Amino acid sequence: MDVYDYESDESECTPKKLKRPTTRRKDPPIKGSKKLSSAVPVPIQHAPSKGTPKTKALQLCLPKKSLQAERTVTDDFAAAKERLHVSCSLQSLPCRENEFANVLTFVECRIHSRTGGCMYISGVPGTGKTATVKQAISHLQQAVESGELPEFNFVEINGFKLTDPKQAYVSILKQLTEQDATVEHAVSLLEKYFSTKGKKLSTVLLVDEVQPF
Repeated sequence: MDVYDYESDESECTPKKLKRPTTRRKDPPIKGSKKLSSAVPVPIQHAPSKGTPKTKALQLCLPKKSLQAERTVTDDFAAAKERLHVSCSLQSLPCRENEFANVLTFVECRIHSRTGGCMYISGVPGTGKTATVKQAISHLQQAVESGELPEFNFVEINGFKLTDPKQAYVSILKQLTEQDATVEHAVSLLEKYFSTKGKKLSTVLLVDEVQPF
């Protein structure tokens, strides 16, 4: 519907089309138009409030998180973290079967024959030197429990944990006899311990992280 207003002067009245009122109806935007007029408000669709049928239907369609899947991921992560810890005892050593057999045979023969011996193991870091030796010692300790091997003492010292090389004597004495002593006293007690004749257990000493040169 168009509205007209006529001007009142002596000339012939010519109708003039007026502007439409500012309160226009909300027409949807025209496709392909690059710019919208500021006078035409853009309709805003409000999200339905909770409890409406549409919300309930939407909630039913949303995927639910599986608690079992979350627990599985957490358990797998914890298991991997535990196995990567330095104190973890490995069940097997892939590609180290020959080295494991050499260490096991060497130590087992010395324990059976009650004779001394020394084995030097070298290699770049991370190749499984310490893990191989500890796996062999663990196997020998199981043999002791089953009665297949005489009982023996196992002593381990780590060069990175010693503030001074002479502290090795203190550590060895502590693990053998549970005695605390100074370096000089520990040397004297260890010399007496190993030189005294008599039946005593064999001692397997693992010296780790030591630079020989």
